[in-house]
Amino acid sequence: MVRVTVVGGGVNAIGSALALLQRAPECQVTVISKDFSDGAAGFWGPYLNPHTPEEKILRWSQETWDLFLGWVRAGQQKGVSLVPGSCVGRSEVPLEFWHKIPIGYRTLTQEECAIYGPDYCSGYSFTSIVAEPSHFLPRLMNELRDRGVVFKKQRLTSLEEAAAHADLVLNCTGLGAYDLVPDHNVYPCRGQVMRVGGAEEMVCDWRLTR
Repeated sequence: MVRVTVVGGGVNAIGSALALLQRAPECQVTVISKDFSDGAAGFWGPYLNPHTPEEKILRWSQETWDLFLGWVRAGQQKGVSLVPGSCVGRSEVPLEFWHKIPIGYRTLTQEECAIYGPDYCSGYSFTSIVAEPSHFLPRLMNELRDRGVVFKKQRLTSLEEAAAHADLVLNCTGLGAYDLVPDHNVYPCRGQVMRVGGAEEMVCDWRLTR
């Protein structure tokens, strides 16, 4: 039996553990983190990274979309739901490279854009998927426990600690890799999450998504 240790307590770590067991259910998986976080935003919407090929981002985005949409259609209570979204700009908003993936992607008219403010003249709308982390992560963790996954709340000082009793280590620590690896090329570049009440549609300024 292959012993796998997943290091990290966020959605990437929990999602990686689930994906691993779906493909190799015979693995013995342990997830280690100093804490388990549900603070990440869960709105599906890809963006280009200059260091990652577009075709790879498209593949990841399509696989994530298919998985989440399958959960929604099957009525599985994982904290995942469909939500309409729009993105508008004060100048021409180009067709997104991922426009063929979500439901109902379409270009907005100037009149539709102006609803969000007189300066907005271009944009698009589509139906996306949102995973509410405070529901999503605990439910995935319960599913993993049912599959025999062990969760350990522990602060590691190196990946070597994680590898001591594992055949394979998945590093899903994100910014934590700065000290753990250590990888001093890792740094925060963005990430603002604001919770608002009662929004039936997610709307963003295209310029702020770049």
